[in-house]
Amino acid sequence: MILEQERGVLPRNMYQYGAKWTAADISENQIEQAKILSKGMDIDYHVVSTEDINFLDNSFDVITACQCFRYFDHETVMPKFYRMLKQEGCILVLYMAWLPFEDEIAGAVKSLY
Repeated sequence: MILEQERGVLPRNMYQYGAKWTAADISENQIEQAKILSKGMDIDYHVVSTEDINFLDNSFDVITACQCFRYFDHETVMPKFYRMLKQEGCILVLYMAWLPFEDEIAGAVKSLY
């Protein structure tokens, strides 16, 4: 099982490979859009800040943070991530430089940096 920390980009694109996905984002609007874009896919979505996330211990094989890791309070988040990971689990932090070219909104957000 994989926990994705942002609007479902990875779950929607990797769903066909068979993992069970759980996705979380602080933005209710992002989650609603992800649900629309992933209609028919069995992805479990949650509106919650990463700092407030509270899934069961040892419940994820992988936790991903796509485009968002820099915004977390790492002292709060990392102990939670390690607690939620299975013993052989891993954390994958991604930066997808192609997003601003694929999405007008992502491009506008990146221009603010």
